[in-house]
Amino acid sequence: MIPTPNLCSARAQGATTPVRTRPIPPVELREQLAAARRAGASFDQAWPGALKAAVSASQWERAEWLEVLSGTVRAWRAGWERQLATRPERALAMLAMPGGEPLPERACEQCSGEIPPERDKRALFCSDGCAKRAAYLRERERATAPGLEVQPGALVDEPIAAAGGDA
Repeated sequence: MIPTPNLCSARAQGATTPVRTRPIPPVELREQLAAARRAGASFDQAWPGALKAAVSASQWERAEWLEVLSGTVRAWRAGWERQLATRPERALAMLAMPGGEPLPERACEQCSGEIPPERDKRALFCSDGCAKRAAYLRERERATAPGLEVQPGALVDEPIAAAGGDA
């Protein structure tokens, strides 16, 4: 009988096997574009080759990576041209970057500030002032809605039709 090596005991004894890691496609694309920029190429010249190199680095899900990266070409071009990030891009970056500004656990529906933990767990607003402001804006919006009229002093939830009938 030929002895077979026990891989578990080999790992326990500290043996390591070299692991080849391939960069994920977005990282490879970034590196390819940076090299092309340093070489003086334009974005239109650099993009096709960089994209091909990035997706060929990935053995799995090649078609999916090609679709995803191709769909974000405007963002890659904006980065190439050193344009400022858009507001949604900055919001995503805050979620992804360590040290970014944390999002509130519960956001006020009026001011988007954080709802203090001592307020009721069902609270939608951070303060009574925000709740009153939101109610005022709702009432004002309903009062200006076509075909509806709000009687002075009536509850906001009791509109009266402009024709004078019951709601």
